Amino acid sequence: MMVPTNKLLPLAHELSLLVSLDTMNTIITAIPIPRLCVITAADIEFKAVAQRLTESQFSKIAGLKQCQGRAGRNLITVLQSEVGAPNFREKLAAHLAETSYDAMMMIGLAGALTPELKTGEVIFYDTCFAFRPQFGTPAETEEINENEVSSVCDFQISSSLRQLLLADGLECMFGAGLTLDFMVTSAQEKLSMGESYGAAAVDMESFDVIQMGTRLGLPVVVLRVILDEAEQKTPDFNMALDASGQMSPGKSFLAMLLRPLAAIKFLFSVRSAMKTLQRAAELALKAEPKLIRPARSLVLARKMSA
Repeated sequence: MMVPTNKLLPLAHELSLLVSLDTMNTIITAIPIPRLCVITAADIEFKAVAQRLTESQFSKIAGLKQCQGRAGRNLITVLQSEVGAPNFREKLAAHLAETSYDAMMMIGLAGALTPELKTGEVIFYDTCFAFRPQFGTPAETEEINENEVSSVCDFQISSSLRQLLLADGLECMFGAGLTLDFMVTSAQEKLSMGESYGAAAVDMESFDVIQMGTRLGLPVVVLRVILDEAEQKTPDFNMALDASGQMSPGKSFLAMLLRPLAAIKFLFSVRSAMKTLQRAAELALKAEPKLIRPARSLVLARKMSA
């Protein structure tokens, strides 16, 4: 006999269904829809990613700003950590305890630590180091637990996404990331940190996100678009960043006034980098890497009456 239609409707809301009929059985194979948790930092990054979703709904729960929606078949939740992710680790832990995901993805901007990376190019982290002043540089931390200063991203999913972006004409590479609790503004400091850590790009949020996702058994991907190049001096926006991760518009303007030439180049860099970020996010959010979750199916069979 046939499976009643009214019993299929609840499943169809969350699952893609493939139905095949033969003379003896009705077989329904349910293809799970990937659920992705996407994390961004600054307002400009959060809005750029959230705008790629359809059926989007914005909310703020327990102090955590989020947007839920769809990209292709994927169910997406975009979270905002704020710049530097202050107190975000605890908020993320509480969120992940209540919500199930198949993978986590960090999408945002980064600064280059190597001259080979240019504004608007994409880097997928393979490893991410954390700058821990009390530990020193990697060469000085041989006796420190490696998990305290480095985290590893999911290489297979990252490779799949990289190939997708390359096919669309975007410049992409793999490299190590470095997470700091401050912004690096001088070319000399960027080049020095890149050499000391063997890192290609720097940000202020990725390390803890990778570490938490990995501990929960979730594959984690970090997709960063280069904003400022390694040999590029930038305004010192550290003076505009408050303890909650918010940027003060007035102090940001002052930082640019203090370094006018750097500010002009920085603004051009923002425009170029954001165009790439929007394109990369559009492609990555709709992608369905087979490795996001193991293939599973729900099969319902009913023997028909003779």
